[in-house]
Amino acid sequence: RLGAKKATGGINWPYGVRDLEIAPFEIDRLEVTCAEYLVFVREGGGAWPRTWCDADEQPLPYDPAWDRLPIVGLRYEEARAYAEWRGARITTWFEMLAAAGGPMGRSWPWAEQVTAEELRPLDRMHAARPWFKGVRDVGSTPLDRARESGCFDLYGNACEWTSSHFVLEYAGKLRVEW
Repeated sequence: RLGAKKATGGINWPYGVRDLEIAPFEIDRLEVTCAEYLVFVREGGGAWPRTWCDADEQPLPYDPAWDRLPIVGLRYEEARAYAEWRGARITTWFEMLAAAGGPMGRSWPWAEQVTAEELRPLDRMHAARPWFKGVRDVGSTPLDRARESGCFDLYGNACEWTSSHFVLEYAGKLRVEW
């Protein structure tokens, strides 16, 4: 059972609740950190991410203060190459929802109902680079932990890629293509 039963926290979930069978899958508990991605780059697996470059797209020196922050700004192909380098894959959108809501199909990773205070972004800011604004160390928000899966940061830290493509049909039906 996936999806929100109703609009909550001022966010409207247009697709409703879906009963789906999802094959068993594995998902990381935490987002990929900059330090983890740096190993991939240094071992020749990928290019310097554009978020680590200046306005002229020239690489900036890596800052160890970034180590625990999630890697952001990757193109899909870069994220997929990293996952494959690790012997993994990018999860589907439905797998991500299942990890977040668990078998009870909660609307939010930690509860069915949330308060406006819980939805307010945390105020931890990093001033070193513009992309740091609002991004916090992975796993640092105990509230944002999915109960059953044990995953952190499934809401509100950084965006995640999924391997699913969406087409919302006019009849109000959701079709997901892989």
